[in-house]
Amino acid sequence: MEARKIGRGFRQDANISNLGYWPTDGETIRHVARMLEFEEGEISIFDSSCGKLDALKPIHDRLKEQGASVSVYGIELHGERYQEAKAILREEGIEGEVLHADALTDVSLSEGWAGVSVFNPPYGELKRQSGDGDEVSVRIERLFWTQHIARTKKGTGITVAVLPTQLFARDVSLTKMIARHFSDAKVYRAADPRFNQVVIMGYRVDNSVNRGHFDQMLADTLIAIGENRADVPSIIHARDVFEALPSKAPQTFQCFHLTDEMAKNILQDGQQNIQGCREQIINHTLRAFGIGENIPSVMPLRDGHVPAVLASGRLNGRIETELGIFLFRGKAKKTITASNHYESDDKGKNERQVFERVHRTTTSVNYIDITPGRQFTLTQVI
Repeated sequence: MEARKIGRGFRQDANISNLGYWPTDGETIRHVARMLEFEEGEISIFDSSCGKLDALKPIHDRLKEQGASVSVYGIELHGERYQEAKAILREEGIEGEVLHADALTDVSLSEGWAGVSVFNPPYGELKRQSGDGDEVSVRIERLFWTQHIARTKKGTGITVAVLPTQLFARDVSLTKMIARHFSDAKVYRAADPRFNQVVIMGYRVDNSVNRGHFDQMLADTLIAIGENRADVPSIIHARDVFEALPSKAPQTFQCFHLTDEMAKNILQDGQQNIQGCREQIINHTLRAFGIGENIPSVMPLRDGHVPAVLASGRLNGRIETELGIFLFRGKAKKTITASNHYESDDKGKNERQVFERVHRTTTSVNYIDITPGRQFTLTQVI
């Protein structure tokens, strides 16, 4: 695929120099986040071209401030930006996932799950072969729209679309798709006037309820903006409120190919998860072993007493020696063995059946090696 005519003017030069990357300006996103209201619960947010979480992070922070449990999902093609996005998730403990993939050809995602979707794709055209073999130009924005707009949850999910004004008159059919998608939509000028963009915010229509929905006023407004016959207020002055509602994480969120960058992050995430599990096991074991409990002795301990007390399960402990750090725990398990046999008197008469049940206590002492830098090992001593 050959990309050309990415945006225009200032944005065009920036897109070309940044391989199509020019994130939504920070002030615009701050105002988008400001207008989102959330009460409580879980919510997932999504961006099909997330960059360094330029849009998702401020929205995440805004929803988090309001008590939401927020999961962040994004796709990013550029390796370094993907690495930065993953680092933010990891370092700040944010739930979710970022895929290093081509959002148009290399991903498999569930539909209808995102509580908030950000739509700010690369701008421009791609050369593609038509069904009859002719070369045709297709707007990148259209491709992203048809591929990913269905991630927004029907009826309650909010879509935030940041698009160039010239698009609406240039691709009227896409403008009509947008008008069919939104309900209760508002249109604003982006905060930074250099990019000649508008922000469309609204809810995704539930077509099972509103069949044939089409917002004619929205379509007319967007086309008029694209033809420079109309304008809208800046988002800086917007006082609207959009209520974000709970949404679940996607059931499927994956890509078809594993890049080197993704492999490194999977390994790094795995090491972090192992360390977290290690700490949880140690804390749980310390609690289970009753560390800090003092069990008074009825008499001075002699050789053999400590193993016996450990084995009985009455004494547990953390032992630190020059060989390492170990957690000990004793276990005592009761077993019953049943048997039967026949007995007779001294004359070999009066035979009778005898049932026996033998109660035994089986003891053991186990220890876990928790020395930093070593692999967890569970060893039975006695």
